[in-house]
Amino acid sequence: FVGASAIAVAAFWQHASTETPLAEPFKITPLTSHAGFERYSSFSPDGRHVAFSWRNDSGAPFHIHTKAIESGSTVQRTSDHVDDLSPAWSPDGRFIAFLRSLSGEQAQLVLIPASGGPERELTEISRPQSAPSSVILFGHDRAWSPDSRFLVVPSGDPPKEPFGLLLVSIESGATRRLLSAPPGTGPYLAPAVSPDGRHLAFVRRTDFAVSEIWMNTLSGDYTPQGEPIKMTYGNRLTTSPVWAGPRELLFLSGEVGAEAGLYRMSIGQPGTPRPMPSLGEGAALLSVLARSGSPSGPRLHVGFTRVVKDPNIYRTESSEPSTQFSASRLFSSSTRIDFNPQFSPDGRRITFESTRSGSMEVWVANEDGSNPRQLTDFGGPLTGAARWSPDGRQIVFNSRFGGQADLYIVSANGGEPRRLTFEPTNEDLASWSGDGRWLYFHSDRNGSSQIWRMPADGGEWIPVTTLGGLAALESIDRKFVYYTKGKALGPASLWRVAKDGAGGGGEVPVLDSLADWSTFSVAPDGIYFIPYARSEAGSSINFYRFADGQSRAIIEIHKPVSVGLTVSPDGRVILYTQVDRDDNDLLIAGMLR
Repeated sequence: FVGASAIAVAAFWQHASTETPLAEPFKITPLTSHAGFERYSSFSPDGRHVAFSWRNDSGAPFHIHTKAIESGSTVQRTSDHVDDLSPAWSPDGRFIAFLRSLSGEQAQLVLIPASGGPERELTEISRPQSAPSSVILFGHDRAWSPDSRFLVVPSGDPPKEPFGLLLVSIESGATRRLLSAPPGTGPYLAPAVSPDGRHLAFVRRTDFAVSEIWMNTLSGDYTPQGEPIKMTYGNRLTTSPVWAGPRELLFLSGEVGAEAGLYRMSIGQPGTPRPMPSLGEGAALLSVLARSGSPSGPRLHVGFTRVVKDPNIYRTESSEPSTQFSASRLFSSSTRIDFNPQFSPDGRRITFESTRSGSMEVWVANEDGSNPRQLTDFGGPLTGAARWSPDGRQIVFNSRFGGQADLYIVSANGGEPRRLTFEPTNEDLASWSGDGRWLYFHSDRNGSSQIWRMPADGGEWIPVTTLGGLAALESIDRKFVYYTKGKALGPASLWRVAKDGAGGGGEVPVLDSLADWSTFSVAPDGIYFIPYARSEAGSSINFYRFADGQSRAIIEIHKPVSVGLTVSPDGRVILYTQVDRDDNDLLIAGMLR
């Protein structure tokens, strides 16, 4: 299957976007329109109610709600002080299961009776990071067995126990490991058990921008038979598997920042998905509801979450570096995603990432945002994280054109990019040394995320960190490398290591809280940074002064932030990314079987 199927699969994914969908467009109807965020729809077996997670605009946690689909009346079912996510109605209609977020990556699996009554905690699990604010949602974090006796959930405790899938007994709360992700690979996510209980589909994430659907056959007691089989080969974000019948899957697949397509696949034909009518931009977190009684036969309804996120680049100025800055104003915007600005060494140009051409690409503009020009044209794979060479003539960036992330260099005036790395692992988030001779970059080639350096023209890699690292910048005096640690999605910390020394006590913490891997910029006398804020109402840009190790806010930000922070060479202009719109709603689309 692997050889012949892989060729057919490559051809499918290359041309799927231009194929004619196999059915007429859906009729899409809103399920909710509350202020705030509604996610994770799950239908009752009788099709009369939907359960979902909702957080209103006040910044309160996500709670579980249920809603009568016909009458529209909504009932709040939980009221804890932490997030309650991913509800799932049991096939027999008796319970609603959900995950309650605890500290770090811990969560409780909880049951509530569908007819009302006290909660019952089943077990505590350690799950992969899946921040509620993330634009990337891989799918539901739980699945019922068709007999309503068990739940399947992702769990793991690396490095002691790799992320995989657990089977949890509803009666006793006892757990049994079903599958473990191989060491050095991404976690297993979004489980889905077929209606006949014979198959388990799930998402295997290999990178924050790449995931595929895998499947295992199950025995009568839900024991996996044999090894998992890879079902898709898209080399992009393939997410949210749900069953359209005992032998058919629905799922979403697309690039970060672009519209995800809806596909249908028979489990007897791995690698040959069929495109379905579009659910529109921002579709995520599929669920299904079968209804009978249609004159044309049984209908299958697809519930989904519409995720709308509009980040734009903002500008603030000051007459003196690291002093009070002016109120922010919109610097560069479009109806698409714009983020991660970076000043050129002379301060006269910027690079930024945008989907205004239809896919995430690197763009260049004047320092005031005028004359935007597309610099790369990979046409699909996530491409970005651009940094200028010290002389301003070249730009290094990463692209997932081959499935994994690799480094490329292109002239600042445009032209054909030159590929620098060819490893089967991920190499990205590169920056230049001050003398232009070296590139610092992130790689997971040894099974963990570390900072490396290599000659800018290619050559031997030299490790910079041993305790973890994501994105690095050399200090202005060229003595140190400052770098972030954390996950690709979510908060990060800032560390420092001597430029030519790696390992052990040489890796020193500097700041314990950044909004993400990208939100810092090194200046001669300190570091500009955006701290992580639990509330999505806003944050601030702070300045950390080397002289006394003190930090202070220099400007308040009143909306959520996204990737990117850059300071002009004279320290008087700051560009950052602000999320101007961030909405979620639940919708339902009807289609014939």
